Amino acid sequence: MPSRPPLSALLLLVAALATPAFAPAAAGGPSEPERHEYVVVLSPGTEDVDAVAAELLAPWGATPGFVYTHALAGFSVHLDAAGAAELAAARGVELVERSRLFAPASAAVPVPTGLSRIGGARLAGTATRVNVDVAVLDTGVDADHPDLRVHHRVDCTRPVTVTSRPLIPFVTTSSSREREVCAPDRGDDDSGHGTHVAGVIGARDDGHGVVGVAPGARIWSVKVLDVEHGGGSTGQVVAGIDHATERASQLEVVNLSFVAHGRSRATDRAIAGARRAGLVVVAAAGNDAAPASSYSPANAPGVITVSAITDLDGAPGGSAAGSCRGGDDQFATYSNYGPAVTIAAPGSCVVSTAVGGGTASYSGTSVAAPHVAGAAARHIARTREPRRAARWERTRDALLAAAAPQDGPCGFTGGRSAEPLLRLTGC
Repeated sequence: MPSRPPLSALLLLVAALATPAFAPAAAGGPSEPERHEYVVVLSPGTEDVDAVAAELLAPWGATPGFVYTHALAGFSVHLDAAGAAELAAARGVELVERSRLFAPASAAVPVPTGLSRIGGARLAGTATRVNVDVAVLDTGVDADHPDLRVHHRVDCTRPVTVTSRPLIPFVTTSSSREREVCAPDRGDDDSGHGTHVAGVIGARDDGHGVVGVAPGARIWSVKVLDVEHGGGSTGQVVAGIDHATERASQLEVVNLSFVAHGRSRATDRAIAGARRAGLVVVAAAGNDAAPASSYSPANAPGVITVSAITDLDGAPGGSAAGSCRGGDDQFATYSNYGPAVTIAAPGSCVVSTAVGGGTASYSGTSVAAPHVAGAAARHIARTREPRRAARWERTRDALLAAAAPQDGPCGFTGGRSAEPLLRLTGC
C-alpha cells in the first residue's frame, strides 16, 4: 500500500486550499474583500431558522449555505471579515466562527489482531449481525463492499440546494428560501479512509474478509471529508452532525475519525446537541504526538476520545517481533495524548475493508476510534441502554470499567497519559 503523508503535512497543504479568494476585480477597480465560510450559531430555541438567517443576511444580499436545526440552531454563510464581525454583534447570534479544515486522523481475513487484542476474538462467530446503527462521518463508505451493511448515505461535501416555501396561516403566497442540504444517496469514498473505519466498526462475520467489533452493524455513511479538497470544513462537519442528530431515534453511535487544530466552538455545540439527543460520540485523538486538548473534536466536552497503541500479534505481553509505528504493545509513537483522552485502542497496521471489495492496512487514531465506536455499539445493543442524554456517560463508564489498566497484564507501555486500554472481555 502506498505510504501516506503525515497529518501535519496534510494540514499544511489543506490550509492553503481552505479559503480561496474571489477572482480579482478588473484592472483599476477596487479589490473585492476576501470572503470565507463562517458558521453562525443562534440562541438556543430559535425557531424558523431559515427566516432568521434570511433576515440577518439581508444587509449583505447573502444566502445561507447549510441551515442547522437539530444539533444546534444556526447556519453557514460566506462573508468577508467585516461582515462576520458585524453579524456576530447581531441580536440572537451566540457566535460566528470562521470555518477551519478537518482532515482524516490516519496514515493509511482472519479476525484482525486489533479485535483479538481487545478480547473480541472470543466473541467473533457468536453472532453474524449486531442490531445497532452507527453513523460514520468521514470520506464516505463503499456501499457495495460485501463485508459492509451500508444502510444510509449522504454527501455533505457536495450539497444540493433545495427551495422551501414556508406555509404561513391565512396567507396564500410566501417568499421562497434556499438552503443547502447534504445530498441524499451519494458520497463515494474517494480515499478509502471511511470504508476502512466502517469495517473496523461493523464488518460482517461471514467467513470472508475481516470482522468488525460490532459485526453487521448498520452503517450510516455521512460524507463530510473530501480528500480532493484536503478535508472538510467546519460547516460541512456541523452539517453532518446535524444530519445524524435529526435521525437520533434511529442511531446509537457517531464516529469522528478526523481532527483540526484548535478548538471549534461551533463543533462543540453541535456535539452537545447530538449528545442531548442520546447519541454517543467517539472521536480520534489525532496523530501529531501532541496534547489532544489542542485538536477538535478530540477536545470537545462529552466525547469519548481515543488514543492508539501498536499491537503486532493480537495478544498482550509485548513479545511479538517487528515494528509498526512502534513496538508491540506500546503506545503508538504518533498518537496524541493527555487529559482529553478517554481510552486507548489498537491503531497501528490494522487491516480492514477497502474500496472495491478487498482489505487494506491503515495506522492512526482514526483506526483506534472505530474500535471504541464498535464497542460502544455492542454495549448499547446488549444492554438496551435507553436513548437519553445520559447514555454517552453510562456507555463511557461501562467501557472504562471493562478496560485494562496500562500497568496490568493486558495493558501497554509507553503511555503519556493515564487512559486504560479498551477490552471487550476480561484479560
